[in-house]
Amino acid sequence: MIGSLDAHPGIVRKFETNHKEEQIMESRHLVHHQLRISAITCVLVLAAAAMAQDLPTAKPESVGLSSERLDRIGTVVAQSIADKQIAGAVTMVIRHGHVAWFKAQGMSDREVGKAMQPDTMFRICSMSKPITSVAVMVLYEEGSFQLDDPVSKYLPEFKSPKVLVKPASGQSYSIPAAREITIRDLLRHTSGLT
Repeated sequence: MIGSLDAHPGIVRKFETNHKEEQIMESRHLVHHQLRISAITCVLVLAAAAMAQDLPTAKPESVGLSSERLDRIGTVVAQSIADKQIAGAVTMVIRHGHVAWFKAQGMSDREVGKAMQPDTMFRICSMSKPITSVAVMVLYEEGSFQLDDPVSKYLPEFKSPKVLVKPASGQSYSIPAAREITIRDLLRHTSGLT
């Protein structure tokens, strides 16, 4: 007769540990799979953007989109420009092989007053940022999180952030940040992390 597992706590702990390790491995596998898909998507999006002038245009409604909702993109970008969060942007939405939204807004060079053009070239120093951003947006579309969720919800180490104050004279010191860093901040590179 086999005794109760309660009499063998080491076995139960080992089983629980193995189960947790399996869950972690499954989670990692899923993330790696989504990152691969996201990387492919990013390459396709960048290729589509490069060929955008050759793609046919379409009224948003003819490809199942709403003109009113797409106009919100321009409104949000314009507000970000007005708030001086960004100098300018080029935004594009392609659906079913047709460009339904394509708009240049703001400045490509604020200092010299050069307006943003639809074919403005952007310097991207690291491809990990757009690939990671695409992966994050896939998870967002699946409802895994909200853009205004604090990062600390997923990484507790980011709870109660502090900012460094450098006075004109004297020692630098830290104070509590006005708010926590959000996922939106990370995607816009406005989190204050360096």
